[in-house]
Amino acid sequence: MIALAASLTLSCASATHTHQERPGTVTLSDEEHRVLRHAADQVPRLAEELAGLRTELGVLRSRLGPIEQRTGLAKLKSQKLQRIESAERRATLWEGSYIEYPGAKPRKRGLKSHLKGFQGAVIAFWATWCIPCISDEELAHLRVMQRRLRRQGIELVSVAIDDLALVRGHEKASKWIYPLWHKKDGHLGMLPESFIKQVGVNLPLFLVVSQEGEICEFYNQKLDTIALRDIITAAGPVCVR
Repeated sequence: MIALAASLTLSCASATHTHQERPGTVTLSDEEHRVLRHAADQVPRLAEELAGLRTELGVLRSRLGPIEQRTGLAKLKSQKLQRIESAERRATLWEGSYIEYPGAKPRKRGLKSHLKGFQGAVIAFWATWCIPCISDEELAHLRVMQRRLRRQGIELVSVAIDDLALVRGHEKASKWIYPLWHKKDGHLGMLPESFIKQVGVNLPLFLVVSQEGEICEFYNQKLDTIALRDIITAAGPVCVR
């Protein structure tokens, strides 16, 4: 574009200062020459603006990507989550103890009936003896996850799998994610046998499940910002069917 403008500028100058016209030469008035010269001067500024717009477009696309994945308009692209390789992906939605808030009395509640009020769930298994599970950083990530999932109609099911007395009597009991679920070795009772054989039962363990209990994705390490983003994205309609 710059080369074209410069070529036009030289042609204009030749046309203005000579009366000899060669074949293919266009004679321009001084006003036309001025307009073209002004246009050529604008090229660097326009090129800079174009580069800025391309950068902004890249940022918008990066923000749009997770939204498209959550709504099912694009395939899930996760850096952290994994899918079960075996054909058996159905979790057993058992009955456990449900503690609505710190200090509340545990009540028996069926997870299957509980999830009927949601589009799906992220089930987080943890224990008081699992240091990464109860770290302040992990709990902070879980609170963010709970807030964002609720906006999508997804439930965060926080399940403690060790002794209930240890869970309720722990110094961090007021900081757990509530409502709190408890079932002794609850992950063993929920996971398909093939999952346990292939993946193991390391904690913390996160399952992204449908309303019916189909395990769509899983993650079995402590949370970081990327894993947090991927779990929230996977919990959208693209995975929860």
